Amino acid sequence: MAGSTEPDFSAMTDDMFIPEDTPIDMSGLFDPMVEIEIAFVMKDALKGPGVTVVDVIRATDFVLPAIEIVDFRVARAPGMNLIDTVADLAACGAVVLGANPRRLEAIDVRRVKGSIVRNGVVEQEGLSSAVLGNPVTSVAWLANKPGAFGFTFEPGQ
Repeated sequence: MAGSTEPDFSAMTDDMFIPEDTPIDMSGLFDPMVEIEIAFVMKDALKGPGVTVVDVIRATDFVLPAIEIVDFRVARAPGMNLIDTVADLAACGAVVLGANPRRLEAIDVRRVKGSIVRNGVVEQEGLSSAVLGNPVTSVAWLANKPGAFGFTFEPGQ
C-alpha cells in the first residue's frame, strides 16, 4: 500500500492495548480495519542489531492471540509512502490482546490460522507464515530495526 520494500513500525502507548471482550468506542477511531496478529511477550531483553530467530525464541516468554485495529489518521491516497505511515503511528489504532497464552514450544507458530468472521460469514483467512515466512522472523526484524536507534524490547513488553 505504501510502496515500501519492508514492514513499517511504530511506538504504541499503554492506552492502545485493550483486553479481550471489551467494548470498543468507535467514536475515537477514524477509518478502522482489523488484522489478525500474534503478540510476543518478552521474558528477557531483546536489542538489535544482530538479533536472530534463536535470540527471539530464547527471549520470548509466551505469545497471545491479538487483533490489531488498524486506523489511518491520514487519508489513504495515491503517493502515500512509508514516511506517511510511520508518521501515522504505522496506522495502529489499538490492539485487542487475547488472554490465552501459549509457549512457543507448544505450538507451530508458523501455522497459526486466523479467520475474520462477520455475521457468520468468513471475510478473510490467513496463516501466520504470511508474516515474513515466520512470525519469529518478524520479531527479529523488529528488534533489529529500532535497535539501530538504541531501542530495546524489555521484559514484559
